Amino acid sequence: MELTFFFYKLVKSALVPPGLFASIALFLSILAFRKPRKPFLGSCLLVFATILWILATPLGERLILAPLEESFKPSLPEAGNPVVMVLGGGSRYGEGQEDVEPGPYSLQRVMG
Repeated sequence: MELTFFFYKLVKSALVPPGLFASIALFLSILAFRKPRKPFLGSCLLVFATILWILATPLGERLILAPLEESFKPSLPEAGNPVVMVLGGGSRYGEGQEDVEPGPYSLQRVMG
């Protein structure tokens, strides 16, 4: 990965929510540690920014959702033959009623 691409992604994630709120809290905590010093406020803002940043990552998502997902087990029966459902993107009709084939957008969704 190029270094410029890494910095682009880093800046982008810091300027959109929830990274924006974590960046603002981090900036305010830095201001709170400057003169006149307010260490309690700065510490609280720093902890808030860190927790918000962790919760915005996949690890934080897993920490929150894992207990909820594991408490419910799938209730659907095991299917013998798996089925793939593709949302229609149109279809082409042939001469008969049986001559229906998927349109180009449906094929694009199925094939990749």
